[in-house]
Amino acid sequence: MMPKQCLDPSGHEVDRFVRIDNKGTIDYISFRLPNRTGAFQNDLYLPFQSNTPASDYAEWASGVDKPAQMMQLHEGMEDTELHSQKKSAFLAKLNKPVATLAPKKDDGQSSAVQDKKIADLEF
Repeated sequence: MMPKQCLDPSGHEVDRFVRIDNKGTIDYISFRLPNRTGAFQNDLYLPFQSNTPASDYAEWASGVDKPAQMMQLHEGMEDTELHSQKKSAFLAKLNKPVATLAPKKDDGQSSAVQDKKIADLEF
């Protein structure tokens, strides 16, 4: 299920899901309600928790408990330029081919040298 920030209220979209199958295909499933008048229906979009934190680290560490900041979709809400950039960056990551591991060529180092390197890296 996608976050509520990703919905398109101008198209009367109430939910959006992402389905990934075993073949690597990504499908976006959009649930839209029919609206004969085309008017915005505020009761379909209840307030939800936003992505912005309610308090900073110092307040949280001191034990201050604040309620979550709420957000609500409203009429005329469209993608901002920043949201569009994040969306295109996310889609670009999805379209990247998956890296495969190839067997490493033997570079001539002995296993003792490699074991010492591993031991140096361990805590």
